[in-house]
Amino acid sequence: MGLNTQLMSLSEWREKRFVGKPPSTSTVHRWIKNGDLPAKRIGGMWFVIISEEQNTTGDSLVDAVLQA
Repeated sequence: MGLNTQLMSLSEWREKRFVGKPPSTSTVHRWIKNGDLPAKRIGGMWFVIISEEQNTTGDSLVDAVLQA
């Protein structure tokens, strides 16, 4: 992670990213575990790496092509 890396707490990200009812914390943790959501654990808290999350489409094949 570089100096321009922006982090947002997982709970704040869930509230800001989704309108209405956000996905459960366990669902978001699964996304992190599967590599679908770029995040970093600091101490006991998870933070979404905003600078990387904004550069993804949610489609792993498209994301792989764009990163190549």
